[in-house]
Amino acid sequence: MRIIYIILLAAVLTAPGCAVYPTSRTYFEPNPSDGEPAPSMGCGYHAAKYDSLIRELGEVTIKVTPYYKEGEKLLVIVLFQEREDSVVVNPEHIEVESSSAHDPISPIAIKKSVQPPRSNWPYYMKWSYLTFPILSESVKAISIIFNPGSVFVDDEVIELKPFRFKKTTKYDIYYALINC
Repeated sequence: MRIIYIILLAAVLTAPGCAVYPTSRTYFEPNPSDGEPAPSMGCGYHAAKYDSLIRELGEVTIKVTPYYKEGEKLLVIVLFQEREDSVVVNPEHIEVESSSAHDPISPIAIKKSVQPPRSNWPYYMKWSYLTFPILSESVKAISIIFNPGSVFVDDEVIELKPFRFKKTTKYDIYYALINC
């Protein structure tokens, strides 16, 4: 009977277009009191997939995802999704407070990307990629701070509470499919 389970497991793991393997993941886990935890990608980790925070601000959805990669500077991706082109983001006013720094930290590199609506997706997508001058492994917890003037909706300044995350490691499985 045990050999049948081993054969079935081998068949599933070697199926075309599918990969599953045990692993662990160190990442920044979102604080659920600051928004709705959400995955940053469709496939990947199972237990540790919720690595982003989403908040609804009227007709605007805000998604914040910090990335942990050992030996690299902290990267935070902020996404604004909206039906109308009413949001203006000034990412130079977004800062990080970390457990390892006493003062808020400003980004040292900023990249912005905009995708207008398409026939199959009726939303404007506005990304800000913020690189901060701290190594991701050097912090235990972070807060993404949207200072006044960082976000405007219809020319009105929007105040946002911080998006908080704590570094954690979870044992998990990683899965990938050909259509992910």
